[in-house]
Amino acid sequence: MKLAGRMRLDPMLFTPLSSELGPSQADYAGKLATLMKERPKLELNACAQAGGDDYEALHRQLLAVQAQTTEAEAAQAIKPDWQTEHAQQLTELAQVRGKNLRRALVEEHGIPPSRIYLCKASANPKDALAGIKLEL
Repeated sequence: MKLAGRMRLDPMLFTPLSSELGPSQADYAGKLATLMKERPKLELNACAQAGGDDYEALHRQLLAVQAQTTEAEAAQAIKPDWQTEHAQQLTELAQVRGKNLRRALVEEHGIPPSRIYLCKASANPKDALAGIKLEL
């Protein structure tokens, strides 16, 4: 889909709470690199985010911690505003996702870093995407 001269690609999806490029992400990075090598003027916008799937996985982890603690400790484990409290942690997870994609494109595929723009990472429990939105 073309948007003001840009082409939006399918997002690069990650396992919730993971920032590592697994086999499917590495394969996708390879395809991006091939396209960028074939068209040297293309630049990549990569907007990494943590989404609802990440929040759900974190919530399950917090509940597991809560189940193994005393009532007083459990109250500290999950507060009513737990999503707000952990937004920074999940934003950092999103940042690492973007950096790992950039590292793979630069170090493994030889794409100049100047052709890869990382948007500000975000965390949004209302957005299902646990991954990176991509545009060329």
